[in-house]
Amino acid sequence: LDAINTNHNIFSEFQALTLDVIGRCAFGTEADSLNDKNDEFYVLVQHFFSEFSLDKSWAMLIGCKFNLLILKSCFIINLSKFSHVPTAWQVARKISTIGRIEKVIANNLAKVVQARRKMFETYTKLDLIQLLLQQDQIRQQTDGVCY
Repeated sequence: LDAINTNHNIFSEFQALTLDVIGRCAFGTEADSLNDKNDEFYVLVQHFFSEFSLDKSWAMLIGCKFNLLILKSCFIINLSKFSHVPTAWQVARKISTIGRIEKVIANNLAKVVQARRKMFETYTKLDLIQLLLQQDQIRQQTDGVCY
């Protein structure tokens, strides 16, 4: 009877499963976040999303408040000529916890893509990165432009 009345929080289990599925389908990784809660990617993503709120991130708070002020000002003066100027959120995010975590995740992804480019011809699994690399190769052959 106690087992029936016990509440279980399965939110973290669904997050881990989602990360595993996205990692496998998009990046071809063999992460096992569902069973290994110390997996580096799982820990980074957990930390990233835990900081992604107005009450925890000063960068988000400043960015939102400042951008609201800008939006209100748009009705008074024409700010369209300043559209190239980064928003407060874009500037603050780079030096915030979110920005630091985002940079680690982006750098790791860049390493995966670089490694996959090197083994492009021999890689046998089909995932999003492989499809993107195949399309890039086709585009390079037809356009003659390498990115």
